[in-house]
Amino acid sequence: MYKVLLVDDEPYAIEGLELLIDWEKYGFRIGGACVDGEEAIRHISREPPDLVVTDIRMPVLDGFELIENTRRMGNDSTQFVITSGYDDFEYARRAMRLGVRHYLTKPIISAEADEMLAQLQKEFQERELRRLIRDSADRYHVRHALSVLLFGGEESERQEALRTLSHWAGQASVWTYLHIGTDAESSA
Repeated sequence: MYKVLLVDDEPYAIEGLELLIDWEKYGFRIGGACVDGEEAIRHISREPPDLVVTDIRMPVLDGFELIENTRRMGNDSTQFVITSGYDDFEYARRAMRLGVRHYLTKPIISAEADEMLAQLQKEFQERELRRLIRDSADRYHVRHALSVLLFGGEESERQEALRTLSHWAGQASVWTYLHIGTDAESSA
């Protein structure tokens, strides 16, 4: 399930988002709600959600500042949906500059929210598939490099294997390794 954080200074707006939208139908679950951007930043830094649905106009820190601060913290994976009762093209344009591709106007219309969640679910599934493919390719390259170094290969293969492994050396804290020693083969 993808985690969702709702952010709005109007309690009825949060309640409406919780009750009017069938989040689980699309693989989402609400993991929290915040009344302003500042509270949301604290929540995102502790427990980054997959999706934040935020109002634009809020006290303390508005929706745009919330997005900007989240990106400045180094969180590029959380997706944002902007909600607003204001039908203003400037809001939509600013949201697009911040990488937001989904915008809902208030009051929320269930059919529009369903369409948006179906699109987000597809995007999240594609992103997860790309990550799995990338991880699989990375594991293959490491296994191949280790195999070349253990069992030999041409000089160019050994150099490439060393480059590959030196790239991964920064990840050494998460590696588990086993040193295997072998005796040289004796002639019969």
